[in-house]
Amino acid sequence: LRPALLMLQKQLSLPQTGELD
Repeated sequence: LRPALLMLQKQLSLPQTGELD
């Protein structure tokens, strides 16, 4: 997967994506 997709998956794993910039 592309880095962008990996970042999205990590964000989805968190309660709130707002924690990530």
